[in-house]
Amino acid sequence: MDFLNRLLRSHQHIVPYENLSKLVRRNAVGFTHTSFEEHIDGIKSFGYGGTCFSQNLHLYQLLKFLGFELHLQGNWEDGEFTHPNIRIKIDGVNYFVDLGIMSSFIGPYPIISSQKIETQIGNQVYILTSSADEESANLQIFRYGKMIREIKCKGPAPTNEEIADAVFKTFEKSAMFMTNLVAHKVFGDYSLGLWNRSFYRDEGVTHEVTELKSYDDFVNVFKRLEMPKVQIKEALETLQNNGIQLF
Repeated sequence: MDFLNRLLRSHQHIVPYENLSKLVRRNAVGFTHTSFEEHIDGIKSFGYGGTCFSQNLHLYQLLKFLGFELHLQGNWEDGEFTHPNIRIKIDGVNYFVDLGIMSSFIGPYPIISSQKIETQIGNQVYILTSSADEESANLQIFRYGKMIREIKCKGPAPTNEEIADAVFKTFEKSAMFMTNLVAHKVFGDYSLGLWNRSFYRDEGVTHEVTELKSYDDFVNVFKRLEMPKVQIKEALETLQNNGIQLF
Protein backbone atom coordinates (compact mmCIF):
# COMPACT_ATOMS: atom_id res chain seq x y z
CA MET A 1 0.00 0.00 0.00
CA ASP A 2 2.85 2.38 0.80
CA PHE A 3 4.44 1.64 -2.58
CA LEU A 4 1.13 2.19 -4.41
CA ASN A 5 0.58 5.53 -2.67
CA ARG A 6 4.08 6.73 -3.52
CA LEU A 7 3.74 5.55 -7.11
CA LEU A 8 0.44 7.39 -7.63
CA ARG A 9 1.73 10.63 -6.07
CA SER A 10 4.89 10.50 -8.17
CA HIS A 11 2.83 9.79 -11.28
CA GLN A 12 0.65 12.87 -10.68
CA HIS A 13 3.72 15.07 -10.46
CA ILE A 14 5.67 13.64 -13.41
CA VAL A 15 2.89 12.55 -15.81
CA PRO A 16 0.36 15.37 -16.15
CA TYR A 17 -3.31 15.20 -16.98
CA GLU A 18 -3.42 17.11 -20.26
CA ASN A 19 -5.01 17.12 -23.69
CA LEU A 20 -2.32 18.89 -25.74
CA SER A 21 -0.93 15.50 -26.77
CA LYS A 22 -4.44 14.53 -27.85
CA LEU A 23 -4.95 17.70 -29.90
CA VAL A 24 -1.59 17.18 -31.61
CA ARG A 25 -2.30 13.48 -32.21
CA ARG A 26 -5.58 14.27 -33.95
CA ASN A 27 -3.79 15.91 -36.87
CA ALA A 28 -0.54 13.93 -36.84
CA VAL A 29 -1.77 10.35 -36.29
CA GLY A 30 -5.54 10.11 -36.18
CA PHE A 31 -8.34 9.07 -33.87
CA THR A 32 -6.50 6.25 -32.10
CA HIS A 33 -5.38 5.41 -28.58
CA THR A 34 -1.66 5.70 -27.83
CA SER A 35 0.32 2.51 -27.50
CA PHE A 36 2.31 2.07 -24.29
CA GLU A 37 5.50 2.87 -26.23
CA GLU A 38 3.98 6.06 -27.66
CA HIS A 39 2.80 7.04 -24.19
CA ILE A 40 6.29 6.65 -22.72
CA ASP A 41 7.86 8.52 -25.64
CA GLY A 42 5.41 11.39 -25.12
CA ILE A 43 6.38 11.61 -21.45
CA LYS A 44 10.11 11.59 -22.19
CA SER A 45 10.10 13.83 -25.28
CA PHE A 46 7.46 16.43 -24.42
CA GLY A 47 6.45 15.99 -20.77
CA TYR A 48 3.02 14.71 -21.82
CA GLY A 49 0.63 12.41 -19.97
CA GLY A 50 -2.88 12.37 -21.36
CA THR A 51 -6.55 12.35 -20.43
CA CYS A 52 -8.54 9.57 -18.76
CA PHE A 53 -7.97 6.81 -21.32
CA SER A 54 -4.20 7.30 -21.59
CA GLN A 55 -3.69 7.85 -17.88
CA ASN A 56 -5.75 4.92 -16.58
CA LEU A 57 -5.21 2.35 -19.33
CA HIS A 58 -1.44 2.72 -19.24
CA LEU A 59 -1.38 2.83 -15.45
CA TYR A 60 -3.33 -0.43 -15.54
CA GLN A 61 -0.63 -1.98 -17.74
CA LEU A 62 2.11 -0.74 -15.42
CA LEU A 63 0.45 -2.01 -12.24
CA LYS A 64 -0.26 -5.37 -13.87
CA PHE A 65 3.40 -5.67 -14.86
CA LEU A 66 4.39 -4.86 -11.26
CA GLY A 67 2.27 -7.76 -10.01
CA PHE A 68 -0.77 -6.03 -8.51
CA GLU A 69 -4.10 -7.86 -8.44
CA LEU A 70 -6.39 -5.47 -10.30
CA HIS A 71 -9.35 -5.09 -12.64
CA LEU A 72 -10.06 -2.55 -15.35
CA GLN A 73 -13.54 -1.12 -14.83
CA GLY A 74 -15.19 2.22 -15.45
CA ASN A 75 -18.20 4.23 -16.44
CA TRP A 76 -20.78 2.66 -18.77
CA GLU A 77 -23.61 4.69 -20.34
CA ASP A 78 -26.29 2.99 -22.44
CA GLY A 79 -23.99 0.03 -22.98
CA GLU A 80 -21.04 2.17 -24.10
CA PHE A 81 -17.76 2.48 -22.23
CA THR A 82 -17.08 6.19 -21.58
CA HIS A 83 -14.40 6.35 -18.87
CA PRO A 84 -11.85 3.84 -17.50
CA ASN A 85 -10.72 3.46 -13.91
CA ILE A 86 -9.15 0.73 -11.81
CA ARG A 87 -10.06 -1.56 -8.91
CA ILE A 88 -7.03 -2.89 -7.03
CA LYS A 89 -7.13 -5.60 -4.37
CA ILE A 90 -4.63 -5.48 -1.51
CA ASP A 91 -4.88 -7.78 1.55
CA GLY A 92 -8.41 -8.81 0.56
CA VAL A 93 -9.75 -5.23 0.23
CA ASN A 94 -10.67 -3.56 -3.06
CA TYR A 95 -9.48 0.00 -3.72
CA PHE A 96 -10.64 2.65 -6.19
CA VAL A 97 -7.96 4.36 -8.31
CA ASP A 98 -8.62 6.93 -11.04
CA LEU A 99 -5.97 9.21 -12.54
CA GLY A 100 -8.39 10.49 -15.15
CA ILE A 101 -10.48 13.16 -13.44
CA MET A 102 -8.08 16.15 -13.54
CA SER A 103 -7.80 16.25 -9.77
CA SER A 104 -5.67 15.05 -6.87
CA PHE A 105 -8.66 12.91 -5.78
CA ILE A 106 -7.16 9.75 -7.27
CA GLY A 107 -7.09 7.12 -4.52
CA PRO A 108 -6.38 4.51 -3.49
CA TYR A 109 -9.69 4.63 -1.59
CA PRO A 110 -11.12 1.47 0.02
CA ILE A 111 -14.35 0.10 -1.46
CA ILE A 112 -16.13 -1.01 1.70
CA SER A 113 -19.85 -1.80 1.74
CA SER A 114 -21.90 1.42 1.66
CA GLN A 115 -18.96 3.50 2.90
CA LYS A 116 -18.87 7.14 1.81
CA ILE A 117 -15.68 9.18 1.43
CA GLU A 118 -16.07 12.95 1.09
CA THR A 119 -13.25 15.41 0.38
CA GLN A 120 -13.10 19.05 -0.69
CA ILE A 121 -10.26 20.11 -2.98
CA GLY A 122 -10.25 23.75 -4.02
CA ASN A 123 -13.77 24.68 -5.07
CA GLN A 124 -14.92 21.10 -5.68
CA VAL A 125 -16.30 18.40 -3.38
CA TYR A 126 -15.73 14.72 -4.19
CA ILE A 127 -18.04 12.05 -2.79
CA LEU A 128 -17.13 8.40 -3.40
CA THR A 129 -19.80 5.90 -2.36
CA SER A 130 -19.03 2.18 -2.27
CA SER A 131 -21.59 -0.41 -3.33
CA ALA A 132 -22.68 -3.33 -1.18
CA ASP A 133 -20.78 -5.76 -3.43
CA GLU A 134 -17.49 -4.07 -2.40
CA GLU A 135 -16.37 -4.22 -6.03
CA SER A 136 -18.04 -1.14 -7.53
CA ALA A 137 -18.28 2.50 -6.50
CA ASN A 138 -19.80 5.80 -7.60
CA LEU A 139 -17.98 9.14 -7.64
CA GLN A 140 -19.91 12.42 -7.65
CA ILE A 141 -18.16 15.76 -8.12
CA PHE A 142 -19.81 18.98 -6.92
CA ARG A 143 -18.89 22.62 -7.50
CA TYR A 144 -20.58 25.21 -5.29
CA GLY A 145 -23.26 22.68 -4.33
CA LYS A 146 -24.09 21.60 -7.91
CA MET A 147 -23.09 18.18 -9.21
CA ILE A 148 -20.97 18.68 -12.33
CA ARG A 149 -19.89 15.10 -13.00
CA GLU A 150 -20.70 11.52 -12.00
CA ILE A 151 -18.30 8.63 -12.63
CA LYS A 152 -18.93 4.98 -11.91
CA CYS A 153 -16.38 2.28 -11.22
CA LYS A 154 -17.97 -1.00 -12.23
CA GLY A 155 -17.61 -3.93 -14.62
CA PRO A 156 -17.52 -5.59 -16.95
CA ALA A 157 -14.01 -4.94 -18.22
CA PRO A 158 -14.15 -3.35 -21.68
CA THR A 159 -12.89 -5.18 -24.74
CA ASN A 160 -10.19 -3.69 -26.96
CA GLU A 161 -12.86 -2.92 -29.54
CA GLU A 162 -15.03 -1.09 -26.99
CA ILE A 163 -12.01 0.95 -25.87
CA ALA A 164 -11.12 1.82 -29.48
CA ASP A 165 -14.70 2.93 -30.19
CA ALA A 166 -14.76 5.09 -27.05
CA VAL A 167 -11.41 6.71 -27.83
CA PHE A 168 -12.45 7.39 -31.44
CA LYS A 169 -15.42 9.44 -30.22
CA THR A 170 -13.19 11.61 -28.02
CA PHE A 171 -11.48 12.88 -31.20
CA GLU A 172 -14.66 14.10 -32.86
CA LYS A 173 -14.50 17.78 -33.73
CA SER A 174 -17.14 18.77 -31.16
CA ALA A 175 -15.80 16.54 -28.35
CA MET A 176 -14.79 18.18 -25.07
CA PHE A 177 -11.06 17.68 -25.49
CA MET A 178 -11.16 18.88 -29.09
CA THR A 179 -12.68 22.23 -28.05
CA ASN A 180 -10.73 23.00 -24.85
CA LEU A 181 -7.12 23.22 -23.66
CA VAL A 182 -6.46 21.59 -20.29
CA ALA A 183 -3.58 20.55 -18.04
CA HIS A 184 -3.18 19.56 -14.40
CA LYS A 185 -0.29 18.62 -12.11
CA VAL A 186 0.10 17.99 -8.40
CA PHE A 187 3.02 19.51 -6.48
CA GLY A 188 2.80 17.95 -3.06
CA ASP A 189 0.34 20.01 -0.99
CA TYR A 190 -1.01 22.00 -3.92
CA SER A 191 -1.95 21.54 -7.58
CA LEU A 192 -1.84 23.74 -10.66
CA GLY A 193 -4.26 23.49 -13.54
CA LEU A 194 -5.26 25.06 -16.81
CA TRP A 195 -8.69 25.20 -18.40
CA ASN A 196 -8.51 27.31 -21.56
CA ARG A 197 -7.52 30.79 -20.38
CA SER A 198 -8.08 30.10 -16.68
CA PHE A 199 -4.94 29.11 -14.77
CA TYR A 200 -5.72 27.96 -11.24
CA ARG A 201 -4.01 26.90 -8.04
CA ASP A 202 -5.67 24.63 -5.47
CA GLU A 203 -4.31 24.24 -1.96
CA GLY A 204 -6.60 22.71 0.62
CA VAL A 205 -10.00 24.32 0.03
CA THR A 206 -8.47 27.46 -1.53
CA HIS A 207 -9.03 27.98 -5.26
CA GLU A 208 -7.17 30.85 -6.95
CA VAL A 209 -7.66 31.71 -10.63
CA THR A 210 -5.62 33.87 -13.04
CA GLU A 211 -6.92 34.70 -16.51
CA LEU A 212 -4.40 34.31 -19.35
CA LYS A 213 -4.37 36.97 -22.09
CA SER A 214 -1.63 36.08 -24.55
CA TYR A 215 0.45 33.29 -26.07
CA ASP A 216 3.34 34.29 -23.82
CA ASP A 217 1.07 33.73 -20.81
CA PHE A 218 0.50 30.15 -21.98
CA VAL A 219 4.24 29.62 -22.40
CA ASN A 220 4.88 30.85 -18.85
CA VAL A 221 2.09 28.66 -17.44
CA PHE A 222 3.61 25.53 -18.93
CA LYS A 223 6.96 26.50 -17.44
CA ARG A 224 5.28 26.69 -14.04
CA LEU A 225 3.73 23.29 -14.73
CA GLU A 226 7.25 21.98 -15.47
CA MET A 227 6.13 21.20 -19.03
CA PRO A 228 8.38 23.48 -21.16
CA LYS A 229 8.55 21.10 -24.15
CA VAL A 230 4.81 20.70 -24.84
CA GLN A 231 3.68 21.55 -28.37
CA ILE A 232 1.55 24.60 -27.57
CA LYS A 233 1.41 26.04 -31.08
CA GLU A 234 0.38 22.72 -32.61
CA ALA A 235 -2.34 22.18 -30.01
CA LEU A 236 -3.70 25.70 -30.48
CA GLU A 237 -3.71 25.15 -34.25
CA THR A 238 -5.99 22.11 -33.85
CA LEU A 239 -8.31 24.16 -31.66
CA GLN A 240 -8.39 26.92 -34.25
CA ASN A 241 -9.21 24.38 -36.96
CA ASN A 242 -12.09 23.25 -34.73
CA GLY A 243 -13.38 26.82 -34.45
CA ILE A 244 -11.91 27.68 -31.04
CA GLN A 245 -9.78 30.83 -30.71
CA LEU A 246 -8.35 31.22 -27.21
CA PHE A 247 -6.73 34.63 -27.72
